[in-house]
Amino acid sequence: KVPPGATLFVIARSGEGGPPLAVVRRAVGSWPAAVSMTDANAMLPGTSLAAAGPLRLVARISRQGGPVAASGDLYGEVGYDFASARPVTVTIDRIVP
Repeated sequence: KVPPGATLFVIARSGEGGPPLAVVRRAVGSWPAAVSMTDANAMLPGTSLAAAGPLRLVARISRQGGPVAASGDLYGEVGYDFASARPVTVTIDRIVP
């Protein structure tokens, strides 16, 4: 279901929601894909992801390549705490209505 030219976005948000705290953007390639996210990916310089508390990680495949979710995009999400520094798996198993 992933079209050629699609883009993978991995987004970290506060557990309560709100704007993205950090984003990693990658061209869609082979699966599974390993993505690392650090403070260098923060939307605002000086933001500490580890200090942000519990977060939601969202992995979304943008069919059109844009950063805003659109109908038909594929995504998955999982809770995460950057302070743990443990790897996590996000399964992309949903479709944006």
